[in-house]
Order: sequence, then structure tokens, then C-alpha cells
Amino acid sequence: MLHATTEEKQDAFNFVFLSSYSYLLTAPPVEFITELKPVTTTEKHKVELTCEISDETAEVVWLKNMTPIKSEGRFKITSRGQKRTLVISSAELDDESDYTVEVRDKTSTAKLTVEGKNNPCT
Repeated sequence: MLHATTEEKQDAFNFVFLSSYSYLLTAPPVEFITELKPVTTTEKHKVELTCEISDETAEVVWLKNMTPIKSEGRFKITSRGQKRTLVISSAELDDESDYTVEVRDKTSTAKLTVEGKNNPCT
């Protein structure tokens, strides 16, 4: 909340006019243009989880099982225009989970499935 005060003096009357006003500054709502989609990958492959949001300047938080993810090691978080991406450079079996991206009061969640290299289905 922003508070501002103005003070004006009129010397002829020694009058002080004091006014106070407040503004509640709120960010515009952000919508998902494209939500996260489930991804299936094979162990050791690169994975990208991507969404698009309506506000290019809005910051997002990425979560794995509702725990925040930092952009470090195998995890890289990128923001380009409206596109927000979580990159896992080399997927491991332990990366299989629900991933969520939060922006202000909105969320999008998708499942990442990681199959072993020796899985006969791959």
C-alpha cells in the first residue's frame, strides 16, 4: 500500500492545508495461455516443462511435489517473453514427480514420468 501526504501553505492566512490519500497498488491478473502438459522421457535425456503466461514481466516459482526448485545443477529455469521453462538437463528416475508452476494466484501442474534406459517399452 502506498501512502502519500501533501502540505500546502498560504502565507497571507497562515493556513496549512494537509491532505492524506492512499492507493492500493495491485498487479494485473495473470492467466495461463498454455498450461503445463504431462511429459514422459527416458533416463539421462533432457526434459523441458513449458507454459506460457499473459504477463511477460511476471515471475514464476517452479515446484516439485510442492517444494521450490532452484535454477542450479541439472535444473535450469528460463523466462523468455511469455514462455516459462524448467529444463532438466539429464533426467533421473528420482525426477519422476508432479511439477507445478505458480504465478501470483494461479498454478499449473503436470506429471513427469521418467522411464529407465533398460525399459523394454522405450
